[in-house]
Amino acid sequence: MLELIKKWTGLFLLLAVAFGFIFPFFSILKPAMIPLLMILLYCSFVRMKFKLDKFFRWELITFPLVCWVILPPVVYYTSAWLGAELQTGFLLAIITPPALASPIIVALSKGDLEYTVANVTVFNLLSPLAFAMIPQIFLKNSTLNIDYQAIMLKVVFIIFIPLIVALLTNKTIKLKNFVLTKIDSYKVLIQMLLIVVAVGTSANKIKALDKVNLIQIVLYTYALAGFLYLLGWIIARSRQMKFTLPVTLGHKNTLLTITIGLSSFSELTALPAVFYIIAHHTFNGIVISMRSVKKEKKINNY
Repeated sequence: MLELIKKWTGLFLLLAVAFGFIFPFFSILKPAMIPLLMILLYCSFVRMKFKLDKFFRWELITFPLVCWVILPPVVYYTSAWLGAELQTGFLLAIITPPALASPIIVALSKGDLEYTVANVTVFNLLSPLAFAMIPQIFLKNSTLNIDYQAIMLKVVFIIFIPLIVALLTNKTIKLKNFVLTKIDSYKVLIQMLLIVVAVGTSANKIKALDKVNLIQIVLYTYALAGFLYLLGWIIARSRQMKFTLPVTLGHKNTLLTITIGLSSFSELTALPAVFYIIAHHTFNGIVISMRSVKKEKKINNY
């Protein structure tokens, strides 16, 4: 069953979204979200290879320049018509660090895996600063009661505790192998459970939205994700990077943002990140499919 879920991860994660919406009582597991997310991060960090020489590439400026400098004001002001909570939610969504699973997508699309791992590691580690500083710039006059220091400490706790434990784990080969063979394989189930709980917690807010407003939110989310994937494709200088930058820009660690949104803001604030899950998996599928089609054409030409 696990192998089937891994093969169709995108589909099963979308089913988890639907499951959480249909069965909102899973919201009672909301207190377990942070521990579950930390387990997920821990497994991902254990699997990553931290090579300092791979962390010095000019392309690494792409993510912070686009997602932490250029787009936050654009997203904040173009989403103002959606209301303060959703506006904040979209701001959090755009500054979300790269998804820990993005190396898997890049590997499937035959992109630059070393760059992707460096991108994921660097900007997830810097994400506490991003979550604390960037919203403060735009939300200083907001009516929302926001404790930026608490948010930063929470993200530091969520990111760095799993990282430290993972680094200690990697020092013991037997323990590392145990984690990779006995625990890591259940990572996708943890992802699904987190999504079910997150959507279940937000289900009443989703149901309270009128259809027009809901369609507008979905379209805005797809436009935002689509822009990031398209931009990555356009600015990539090599064929390999064309199947790398779209994913490293557009595939985001939404579970982190959902957890922060639900624990530090509100259910409605977490909603854009919930819909972004659907959007980025849609575009991931397109990137992988494009690579497969190009490979097939190349084979047929011989």
